[in-house]
Amino acid sequence: MVTYILLIAVSFGSIAAAQNSAEIEGTVRDITGAVLPGVAITIISRGSGQERQHVSDANGRFVASTLSPGDYTIRAELLNFKTQVREGVVLQVGDRARVDLVMEVGAISEEVTVRESLPLMRTSNAEVSEIIDKQRLAELPLNGRQFVQLTLLSDNVYLTPVGTRGAALAQTGRQVVVGGQRVGHNMYFLDGVSITDQYLNNLVLSPAIDLLQEFKIQKSIYSAEYGGKSSANVNAVTKSGTNDVHGSLYEFLRNDIFDTRNYFDDPTRPLPPLRQNQFGGTLGGPVHKDQSFIFLNYEGFRERRALTRLFSLPSAKVRNGDFSGLSTIYDPLTTDPVTKQRRPFPGNQVTQLEG
Repeated sequence: MVTYILLIAVSFGSIAAAQNSAEIEGTVRDITGAVLPGVAITIISRGSGQERQHVSDANGRFVASTLSPGDYTIRAELLNFKTQVREGVVLQVGDRARVDLVMEVGAISEEVTVRESLPLMRTSNAEVSEIIDKQRLAELPLNGRQFVQLTLLSDNVYLTPVGTRGAALAQTGRQVVVGGQRVGHNMYFLDGVSITDQYLNNLVLSPAIDLLQEFKIQKSIYSAEYGGKSSANVNAVTKSGTNDVHGSLYEFLRNDIFDTRNYFDDPTRPLPPLRQNQFGGTLGGPVHKDQSFIFLNYEGFRERRALTRLFSLPSAKVRNGDFSGLSTIYDPLTTDPVTKQRRPFPGNQVTQLEG
């Protein structure tokens, strides 16, 4: 088996933002609690250097939607008030972060810098969800390197049983069952685009682990905007190029010299061959600094595999109709008038088959 995957992502400010659903909202007030309209809000991506400009409305409120996941700095400026800088605002896919700002009277040239801390509780919605972040994507070993395998890190998630209809229809390896729902009721998205086969209800595209920034599994009580199926939503986000050039090369292999014998393997014969190579690389960087970026990923998969199977075949005696020594064989064309049951073949031997 030989598989090649080549994905190229080119991001421009508005396009990249439209592909993700994280957002920041908040209210700007002074130290007395009064709202401040007309505050210039600048939201800066630490990775790409891109800036988003907003102005607080008459109620002091601002909303920055469709932001890409990442680390952000928020800067608030208003005449006769000290500049407020909020650092370390980390957004993950699907986040709705609330960042309220309090500004002090003073010269606009003065700055007050606050380091954001992670909230202890989600207060914006009641969804049951979990983020599989880039650290776990990069560091946890995976046999086959399918990102859906990492959903098993979340509770109430299980692999589909082997031999079921859902497993037989899978196109990218074994799928997952969430909360007892049917496997075909999961929805999968990549950068906001559905990668769910609407006919077979399965994942049809499994991007390389090194291509993904993170993904989120929403298991229940999620927003209506993610509707379509009754089970989980899995939302994956690809990496983006930044102002720095970065890349990676990798190969993962399996070989029969590292494996033990199958239960049915003949101990006197060599192990069935297994050669599996999964290799590739990534490269990302700026096309135009602070404005447009590119990220490229290539992955190849090659596999040569043999398995030992045990089959039973009828003996020559059975093929000739002699079932003596086995369970009783009944003639389907005869009936005992007393017992109303089929009569057994004499001697458990089928001497003639009638059409």
